[in-house]
Amino acid sequence: DATIDNAGVLTIGTGAVTSAKIADGTIVAADMDLTTGGTYNFATGTLQVNGSNVLTSASSIAFSGLTGGTNSTATMLVGAGGSIAPSGGDVISNKFIGTGSTTNAVDLASAEVDGVLPDANVANNLTIDGGTIDNTAIGATTPYTGAFTSLSVGGLTTLNGQVTINNNVDVSQSTATDPSIAVANTGSAPAIAIDNGAGTGLALSISDGGGAVKLSSGFATVSLDALTIPDDVSVYHITSDNNGTDDTITMPAGFEGKILYVVFTSTSGNAIFGIYTTTQSASITFVYVNSSWRVLSVYE
Repeated sequence: DATIDNAGVLTIGTGAVTSAKIADGTIVAADMDLTTGGTYNFATGTLQVNGSNVLTSASSIAFSGLTGGTNSTATMLVGAGGSIAPSGGDVISNKFIGTGSTTNAVDLASAEVDGVLPDANVANNLTIDGGTIDNTAIGATTPYTGAFTSLSVGGLTTLNGQVTINNNVDVSQSTATDPSIAVANTGSAPAIAIDNGAGTGLALSISDGGGAVKLSSGFATVSLDALTIPDDVSVYHITSDNNGTDDTITMPAGFEGKILYVVFTSTSGNAIFGIYTTTQSASITFVYVNSSWRVLSVYE
């Protein structure tokens, strides 16, 4: 070890210096190897290095000065007021951790995500709780199944296919011109079928004063002493041709349990129904039982 007090220029030859202390002045290194194990103190003055950057524990470097590298141990912390903002580049991560995170992915059902998802960004399988659906009808092109606790429809509702309704159904009529329930049947099966076999109450009940029951009816006049009653009526009015010859009336095909009421009006002839012949005018009630028509009552 040596102390040199020199106000001029001190030249140290080629070699290694393990410990050096320069009180003041300037070091110009032409060829100097400072070992890493030594200690070098500069009290005042300027240390001039012509070459790569020199960093100390208290120094900083611009972010643009970082060119790459991998670090598996250090943690980069961005404090209050600071930020990492990409400018034309990408921020790539295999984890997204925020407030309320439960997984490494973006957790929609947590405080990680805030705001409203626009309709244009919704693809399939959306669950809406207490919201509304506008603009596009669900199942407009491809049918889907749905379950609703309650459903209110303000316009026309079209149901294609079989409809099953469990529990009670209340129908309220708000207009005086249209029926509360209108059934149009284009098939061969009954338009309305009631199966009350598992119940103990009435299959059909109309409250007292709740209105009359209308059955299908028709009118016809005998031609050439013959007439056939159609299958689609329950009440039929027949007027004789009144030519002095009895009229032959053919009964409809019938089905088990059908009731048919026939009013025959004549001034000169009788009506022959096969199972009964009138004396001119008569009102007859028929019932179809055991594959044949029976006379239930006659009024002449």
